[in-house]
Amino acid sequence: MHALGFTRLVLLILLFFVATGCKSKTASKTEAAPPKSAATPEEAVRQLEEAYHTGNYEDHANVLPKLDRERALKLRDAIEAMSRAHDAFEDALDARFGKDPRFPRPEKPDFARRDPTVQIEIVGKTVKAEAEVQLKLKLTSANKTEEIACTAVKEEDNWRLSLGSVGDGAIEMFERQAKAYEEVTAEVKAGKYQSRLDAMKAQLKLAK
Repeated sequence: MHALGFTRLVLLILLFFVATGCKSKTASKTEAAPPKSAATPEEAVRQLEEAYHTGNYEDHANVLPKLDRERALKLRDAIEAMSRAHDAFEDALDARFGKDPRFPRPEKPDFARRDPTVQIEIVGKTVKAEAEVQLKLKLTSANKTEEIACTAVKEEDNWRLSLGSVGDGAIEMFERQAKAYEEVTAEVKAGKYQSRLDAMKAQLKLAK
């Protein structure tokens, strides 16, 4: 995948985080800190506000229900793995064919979205069940004001905010891209391809 294609993939995932409020910060693959306790939906909302202030990916992930949280962390790891594989692929191409100005390298994924000016107010609250509350949140920052709907759910005696979920397909897409980069990188080093473009086409075909 050339630089433009790579950048579009990253933009797709950025759009997800902007749409759901799960904005992030590049981090190495480490064991995530356990979520904080939240005895009420209001406390969970305060944690979301704090996550905006820190800009930390894991702080945002930790306000989500367990399954959504696990998928969000897997997605982060898959994006970072693909980025590393892409760098190795480009290094192999440069070593074999020389640098090509037609295909500049994209910027590394950096999902930092820290905004210490964000304030979150609950403007609507409907109790649907003992462990489910629908919320309407008003997010105000220095740049804009918006309202979002979410559902607070209680699991393991703590309240989490369902803001949107990462599908398995998104994670698999990035994993597939990384694997294709790795396989074609090895083939480039072995001298299989006669041009940079041939190798790039092979990577695209393998990643489908």
